[in-house]
Amino acid sequence: MILPWRISTRYPGSRSESRSAASATAVSCLMGGSVSGSADNAYGFTHTGSEGAPGRQLPFAGRGLTARVGLDQGGGMWRTRVLVAALASLSLALGAAGSAQAGVGLPPVVSHVPTQEKVVFITIDDGWNHDPEAARILSEKRVPVSMFLLPGATSYDTSYFTGLVDQGRATVENHTVNHPDLTTLDAAGKDAEVCGAGERIAETFGKTPKLLRPPYGAVNDDVRLAAKACGVKALVTWTHDFTTWGQTPPTPQLKAGDIVLLHFTPTLAADLQRALDAAKAAGLKPAALMPHLRSAGLVP
Repeated sequence: MILPWRISTRYPGSRSESRSAASATAVSCLMGGSVSGSADNAYGFTHTGSEGAPGRQLPFAGRGLTARVGLDQGGGMWRTRVLVAALASLSLALGAAGSAQAGVGLPPVVSHVPTQEKVVFITIDDGWNHDPEAARILSEKRVPVSMFLLPGATSYDTSYFTGLVDQGRATVENHTVNHPDLTTLDAAGKDAEVCGAGERIAETFGKTPKLLRPPYGAVNDDVRLAAKACGVKALVTWTHDFTTWGQTPPTPQLKAGDIVLLHFTPTLAADLQRALDAAKAAGLKPAALMPHLRSAGLVP
């Protein structure tokens, strides 16, 4: 069977669309098929070293199924990333059986963590408002928190967030670059938003995020495929939104494993305290999200 592949490359050190050569062996072996044809610009590999990348596109043909082969250099280490995208297109050719397999191997979408522990998970989005009172509550009450940040929102006062991270209970995760509905973007747009945010967060905080919160909770298999290409292990939505938008929303009764959504807004301190009070009333404690995702078998 001839598998339709598209491969391209980019060199983010200069933020230009330069081309580079890579071996097609990993792509060909991935699905056990063969490849042929012409190049396209769907996905590619990234060389982040100091040397320039030579310019050449790889010749792969077809449409519908997209592959990404990557060689990233950082700290003297090379790593390879491979994306198989647009499986839904392939399933059309394989029929109902193929359609049933379209989501196999994709990162899960998580709105609640199955757990027997009496815990909830505090998550805070965006990052535009840097409220010292909210930071004080997080610090003094030793609250584990996952911050899904927009790179631009952190750039004018990075120390606000690094101060929380340095205390060891806060992690920085991916929330895209510009907060778009990812389901409305083409493959290149998804890549720019998710991979682009991951790269900028890694540059600022020294660690590549493994979790993605899709803006507005909008997600489909194409978004999951793009997220996988960028190293995302799970897409995290939420169980309850405690954010005050105009007026304070009703306080829900929390259950073990619930994911609480908050935002870095002027009301964050009050919203956070309300969420902590609701957790206490339910006999629950805030916990770190990633370890429990692993314990539940949701991420490797």
